[in-house]
Amino acid sequence: MSINRLVAIKALKPALAAKTEFVQRFVREARLAAKFSSNNVVQAIDVGSAGPLHYFVMELVEGVTIKEELEKGMAHLGPSRRPSDFVFVLIEMSDCDECCAEELQVVYDALRKMDRNNDGKITGEELKGAREELVQKRITGLFDELDTNKDGKISREEARGMIRRHFDDLDTNKDGFVSRDELMKAAGEKPAALKKAAPSPSDR
Repeated sequence: MSINRLVAIKALKPALAAKTEFVQRFVREARLAAKFSSNNVVQAIDVGSAGPLHYFVMELVEGVTIKEELEKGMAHLGPSRRPSDFVFVLIEMSDCDECCAEELQVVYDALRKMDRNNDGKITGEELKGAREELVQKRITGLFDELDTNKDGKISREEARGMIRRHFDDLDTNKDGFVSRDELMKAAGEKPAALKKAAPSPSDR
């Protein structure tokens, strides 16, 4: 049945939908949201399932997404925040011990992998190596996703997000395409246009 209204739909990932506790948490979130009526809280419209798909329908709020904020460089650590603080925030804010434990295990495994000589410490060189591997993995994934015709380069039509906005800066050889090497180089050096997107100290 159509209600002639644009809405936002949040769906539970199949891997999580297979676990009863995640489904219960998902439904609980929807029901709690339905109890509120405030300009500061998104209105819940419906919650249900269709076969294996569990969904939560809510009002559509116009504006930028978190992904867009991240692309702009607006989401960042404040001067009083340290990366380790987010581990404690995760523990304090979690209402599902199993979920929190799984996330912490991911962090723990990542830290152990960084400690390449197994001395119980992470040096600057080990951190640098881990960062380079992470950047390379993300760039490779992004490039493969955008290169829809699989010709080994990204055209202006294929580009999205920051790559579309800074296409001319990334296309250093001015051939009308962004190659994997150009994208990798930009990730390491950050062209001037990309630096403008990062927050300055005065923004913090």
